[in-house]
Amino acid sequence: MYRIEIMKLKEITFNGRPSWPPRWRGDSGWATPLGEIGNLVTVATVKLQSDPDRYLRVFIQHEGKQFLGDLRADDSHVLQRAYAVLVKRKSELLVRIGDLEAYD
Repeated sequence: MYRIEIMKLKEITFNGRPSWPPRWRGDSGWATPLGEIGNLVTVATVKLQSDPDRYLRVFIQHEGKQFLGDLRADDSHVLQRAYAVLVKRKSELLVRIGDLEAYD
């Protein structure tokens, strides 16, 4: 029997700690937003040689400025599911995205 698993982005953890929403960063002269703020611009999968784990780089726009944050997960399968949710939600408000369910 196949079991459907439901996950919300807010439930993603990395090293036992919540990882949604990412910590945002931008140009050093700008105040950095906190939390589920702004609109999703895009998302990309990142794999660096110096880091054994893949992660997602999430880009947002807030008050006319772009910021980025890294979304990591303890389970790579969870990360794939998160990517599938995010890639379909470009330009949506982040506050609406965190409660979306990803099905397996």
